[in-house]
Amino acid sequence: MLVEHHDKLVSLKRSFNTAFVSNLCHAIYQAIYDGRRVLEELNEELENHAFGADQETYSFQSDWVPEFYDYWKFFEEIVKQPLLGEALDLAEMELSERSCKVRDKLMAMLLDEDETKAMRELDRICDYRNYRKYEILRQPKGKAPIPLSQYGTGSGGQSETPFYIIRSAAVTAAFRFREGVNHLRMVLVDEAFSRMDETRSREVIDYLTKSLGLQLLFVMPSSKSGAFLDLISNQFVFAKCPAPQKIGELNTLVHVDRQKLNQDKIQALWANYKRLIYNQASFDFMEEFVG
Repeated sequence: MLVEHHDKLVSLKRSFNTAFVSNLCHAIYQAIYDGRRVLEELNEELENHAFGADQETYSFQSDWVPEFYDYWKFFEEIVKQPLLGEALDLAEMELSERSCKVRDKLMAMLLDEDETKAMRELDRICDYRNYRKYEILRQPKGKAPIPLSQYGTGSGGQSETPFYIIRSAAVTAAFRFREGVNHLRMVLVDEAFSRMDETRSREVIDYLTKSLGLQLLFVMPSSKSGAFLDLISNQFVFAKCPAPQKIGELNTLVHVDRQKLNQDKIQALWANYKRLIYNQASFDFMEEFVG
């Protein structure tokens, strides 16, 4: 009987060790490694994305969070054990003193009677995003990089620009624009340019359409679309109105008006309008002196 119980305990211990090493340590190590690799690939893509008159580029920077760095080194030591995959005993592994402390802490958590507290802490440790603190760097051509967390003087539009550039880089990387010829090149942006001024918005549109060759669909209120009519080829205007009678559970109708725009004529109209405004301003200015 004692031999049978001993064999069961040995089997349970082996199962626990295997689950701990294979399911926890290896999974977290791989998630952290994959997350870092994604950032490195994104930075490589961002090197090809220069924006605006300053030819500014953006990149990600990340540093270890001290507490989680100890966990990372522990997981790294575990997965690099020469006998990984065999019947390893966690208590007998050759680990550094720091990793032994981490191991004991994790084992205590796994065996903690307060299951809720233990699971909450384990969830925090298992989330690879907690292991590093992240920064976005803005670097105008020929100048030192500026961390966006310290870039307190920029306007809302300037602070929003990096996210368009980074999203664009993520899209081009995901679609593998640099590999082959045929790719999906359509991007939909909702609530577009809500915090940007007109000049910055037009720069972003030119960047997405002309520099990257994307077909851009963006959504914005009709009241704000007028400034961009010379940049777009098609406009869809949606209008909701009460229905004369209910259609099932619906009591409203949505009308869609598609407008195909002639960019050359719109640009000519804009140029003429600007000329009229300029002439009127000049006339008003001179009238002050004549009067």
